[in-house]
Amino acid sequence: MAELTISMSEAVSLLQNTLSKNSENVKKVELFEKNKVRLTISISKLLPDILVILSYKSFQNGLMRFDVNSKYPSKMLQAFVNNMELEDIDEDIFYLSDNELSVNIKDLIQNYTNDIIIKDVKFNNNIFTFIVSFQI
Repeated sequence: MAELTISMSEAVSLLQNTLSKNSENVKKVELFEKNKVRLTISISKLLPDILVILSYKSFQNGLMRFDVNSKYPSKMLQAFVNNMELEDIDEDIFYLSDNELSVNIKDLIQNYTNDIIIKDVKFNNNIFTFIVSFQI
């Protein structure tokens, strides 16, 4: 097994690159309070932009879970997440319920390579540590 570490600022950059290429509704992705991600989302031209703050919660059974904080009801955000189309990424990877976003990180990684298996994710001092094994 091996460890892969990614700082919050690196994670934000990865997220920013992925979303900027694939979603015209995400206007801004930025690091917030050193350990959170703030997204500025445009749902429609008739409504004001929505600020959404994500903070890492846990990893279990291949799912990374994030607390979602916004002034808007989660039902409004659910429509956005459920209709988000990311190039070459299955829409079932992301799931929003109530105030929690789940990301199936195992399936997300398999979109890029089948050789890496994520065993665990730890978050400490604003650094993600992915415990991985390699399938040969």
